Amino acid sequence: LSRRSDIFVITKHWRKYHGYDATHECLQKSLNRLDVEYIDLWLMHWPGPAWKTMHRKKEVMEKEGPWAYASISQDDMVSVRAETWRAM
Repeated sequence: LSRRSDIFVITKHWRKYHGYDATHECLQKSLNRLDVEYIDLWLMHWPGPAWKTMHRKKEVMEKEGPWAYASISQDDMVSVRAETWRAM
């Protein structure tokens, strides 16, 4: 490969970077780590900042509800998701 255009680079937007500024930070981290100037396809790994952990305990969910592990409030979820997509 002699040119960047000879390859198609795919990476993902990691789930902890939601919101406008955080999304740009995530992209910059990917560009730096991959040592490229642009990404051809940027995938959304996790469509919203809903959970801090993948390992939710059933008993906690039953007792405290589905927002027990939320990283932001339920009221802010729509605006944070919108800002993430706007940045992408």
